Amino acid sequence: SCTERGVVLSVADSGEGMTQEVRDRIFQPFFSSSTEGGTGLGMVIVKNIVDAHEGALHVTSAPGEGTVVEITLPHRA
Repeated sequence: SCTERGVVLSVADSGEGMTQEVRDRIFQPFFSSSTEGGTGLGMVIVKNIVDAHEGALHVTSAPGEGTVVEITLPHRA
């Protein structure tokens, strides 16, 4: 959607969610809590791209409730 803050992209899942301890580490390179064999680079790459565009990244998650990732990128003239 388009807001005064910029363009907002929100992605949600209904997965297992994350504890606060895991959320605190998701932007650390090579950290993964996945039992599926993740590399721990996905969210680091997303954050670097958002930061490079002077945007904002917000993650909301709780165990048993899934996860919402919201990316806001500023309007450009």
